[in-house]
Amino acid sequence: MLTDEFDWLELLGEWLRYFAKKHVPILGICFGHQIIAHAWGGKVLDNPNGIEVGTKQIDFRKEVKNDQLLKEYYPVINAQVSHVQSVITLPEDTIVLASSKQEPYQAFRIGENIWGLQFHPEFNADIIKKLIVSKDKKYPGKIDVDRLLAEVKETPESYSILRKFGEIVTSNS
Repeated sequence: MLTDEFDWLELLGEWLRYFAKKHVPILGICFGHQIIAHAWGGKVLDNPNGIEVGTKQIDFRKEVKNDQLLKEYYPVINAQVSHVQSVITLPEDTIVLASSKQEPYQAFRIGENIWGLQFHPEFNADIIKKLIVSKDKKYPGKIDVDRLLAEVKETPESYSILRKFGEIVTSNS
């Protein structure tokens, strides 16, 4: 958890800011999303709306229409999510690109090539089912396991985000 305040977290933030100055594309997923926000002055805490886990609808804002990474996903996709903590306060000059019912900052961008995704484009249905069960064991009674398991589905449109990011990286090298 970012709020554990390990010494290496500040070093990681410095490293991210260093590469950002060199215009290296950066994609942070979940914890990466949170550390990016923190490194640029945002605030991360336990999500006041509770644990978000399962397959969820990600709603893209009109601001995404000009975004090189996420524009093709407008207006909505399904994605896997699993997190307890969230970005509560965004850094200055952050562009919010997507949200969900429970998470106002599912995706953001800083500058032209730094993205944070709270959702998990790398997870498939099997992984998220295991995470639902795991979250229930760690936080008993905090989630509706049966409902969440019944709602799980594959999210192929979100998987392609990683491929798109790879294309951005290779076109910038």
